[in-house]
Amino acid sequence: MQCRTTSLSDHELYLHHGPKNLVTAIERTSWPRAATSAGTLIQINERQEWDRLASQFKDFNYRHSWTYGVVSAGSFNAKIEHVAVKVGSDLVGLAEVRLKTLPILKTGIAYVGGGPLTRRGRSDDRASLDISLAALREEYINRRGCTLRILPPLEPPERFADVCDSYRASGFQDSPWPPPYRTLVLDINRPAAEVRKALEQKWRNCLNNSERQNLKIRIGNEPELFEHFRQMFNQFIQRKHFNVERGAGFYCDVRARMISDEGYLVALAEADGVPVAGHLSSMLGDTGVSLLAATADAGLKNKAAYLLQWQMILAAQQRGMRYYDLGGIDPESNPGVYHFKNGLRGKEVSIPGPFQASPNGMRATAISAVEKIYRWSRRFAL
Repeated sequence: MQCRTTSLSDHELYLHHGPKNLVTAIERTSWPRAATSAGTLIQINERQEWDRLASQFKDFNYRHSWTYGVVSAGSFNAKIEHVAVKVGSDLVGLAEVRLKTLPILKTGIAYVGGGPLTRRGRSDDRASLDISLAALREEYINRRGCTLRILPPLEPPERFADVCDSYRASGFQDSPWPPPYRTLVLDINRPAAEVRKALEQKWRNCLNNSERQNLKIRIGNEPELFEHFRQMFNQFIQRKHFNVERGAGFYCDVRARMISDEGYLVALAEADGVPVAGHLSSMLGDTGVSLLAATADAGLKNKAAYLLQWQMILAAQQRGMRYYDLGGIDPESNPGVYHFKNGLRGKEVSIPGPFQASPNGMRATAISAVEKIYRWSRRFAL
């Protein structure tokens, strides 16, 4: 049984040639699929429709924005499918599934990052997650023979126990990859004055100092701002001698391929017309997320990073966000960044997962072995 996928070009066909190719793509993979007795899996091949559906979920996030998924899949030489789970005519979940066929095997890994989207603040959110997991298992494990790996979206901490129970009840176990997501989450569903008052005193002093420096702040999602940020970020990581998997160049590529607002926001701080600090965030669902930040030497003197972080928090409030995710922490390997983020007095959380489930028998063992060899070979590739 092969891990059958819809290619990236199938998604783009609809944009350029209209609904005729959408029907062809669906027929080619026999969608919709009757996933379980309770839910049906349906493929979504049109960006505007995906955006419309995803906007209904409070856990909608940048990992599940259309263009991020397409560009990310391309960087892994993978395929992607956007699928909806329905019970009758009722939408209960959405998942952006990245499919990687491993060398030698005719199957591989089906990966869902930041999904499935199931949270709408309703009493049946737990049931929606259970139905969505059952539908994804039936399609990608039972029908296609893939290992299904899921990194759930950020949830309110009071839901963590229910989320873990749902995955365990659906046969998922802890996954060896990707690493668990540990972060600080700031509650911004309160007046800005209260959020500011709760900041660590030293952090607030640095913010006060930066506000007196006559910095010009530019905030928006225009390509020009992305490009300015890319140049600054590249200089920043060269100076600091570190690498990131998803750098500013990746997000510039995402921005260039967007055809609608997908929630990205760039903030630049300028001194005498020269950018001295930059920040990139995502504003989707009910949670803003800090993605990348960079500071030039001049920005260190005027504490520009403090002012930009605060401006992004205010921007998230203005867009109706309830939470602000500070973008991950690693106190052991990166204590300086952890100290900066911890000064905002957010709540430290470790998101449940990642989880995975595999087909029965030798297929799961083969997938695991080939994946280990594949990751090892890529680590030493020139």
